[in-house]
Amino acid sequence: MINILNIDGILNRLSLTSDMVVADFGCGAGFLTIPVAKKVKQGLVFAIDIQSPPLSVLKSNCMFLKLNNVQIIRSDLEKPRGSKLQDSSVDLALLINTLFQIDKKDAIIQEAKRVLKTQGKFVVVDSFLGKKKDNNFSFRVFKKIVESAGFIPEKQFRINDYYGVVFEKL
Repeated sequence: MINILNIDGILNRLSLTSDMVVADFGCGAGFLTIPVAKKVKQGLVFAIDIQSPPLSVLKSNCMFLKLNNVQIIRSDLEKPRGSKLQDSSVDLALLINTLFQIDKKDAIIQEAKRVLKTQGKFVVVDSFLGKKKDNNFSFRVFKKIVESAGFIPEKQFRINDYYGVVFEKL
């Protein structure tokens, strides 16, 4: 059985306001980018991914839906300044169902810290966070890495088999 990510369940935990600036790290084809863009109508959503094909799909969908508040960025988030965003320019950084694909997890965390405003939120949702993997990269290990980077966990949640944490930048 395929475990489907509950987008509404995530959106309900984000405390979005209409004027927020959001960065969707590893956005893919925008399964969360589009719903977030609809909620932050006066704000901006940076949709960032390393792969061109899903970004092309997202661009087409945004045009079709007349979403003018999405800026698509093709970039490698594992490189320094990988998002191409300004320092302290984002209210909310999302990393949804992407962490398992990332080799340099520390780099992503540092990039989120760099682009987030003070008291900005870093939201991570992934199915593997609650499972022990071969490399023992568990939720507990991940949480410690994020905390040591200068974030505090604000709340944790579970949606089906997915685990989520909202971290606040100090």
